[in-house]
Amino acid sequence: MLGGNKVRGFDGSGIGPRDNTSEGAVGGNQYYAGSFEIISNVGLNPDLGMRWTLFADYGSVWGTDFPTGVLGAEDDSMRQSIGFGILWDTAIGPLSFYWADPVSNQTYDKLREFQFTIGTRL
Repeated sequence: MLGGNKVRGFDGSGIGPRDNTSEGAVGGNQYYAGSFEIISNVGLNPDLGMRWTLFADYGSVWGTDFPTGVLGAEDDSMRQSIGFGILWDTAIGPLSFYWADPVSNQTYDKLREFQFTIGTRL
């Protein structure tokens, strides 16, 4: 299963083989994922702790042990998304807001165009 923070624009388990009946993610034995990202605070007040980002993510999952009744069991086609985000360091921890457009997906993939995350500081 792949998606979420690895390939923004897709649900947390939105990429990869799915059960033909329930459409639930079944996972796979092989995957690849990557990202190109620019992060900057240009145009923003640095005292606010805010930055913006532009990104392009990609990836795929395939190769389940039980391909019968599974959508996309051997489909290794690349899924891609592009988008932008706002990263904000706050007193409660880092907040991230991402808007993504899945530009390459399969009909059975689960999409999520807006994502919000709360992190922790180490």
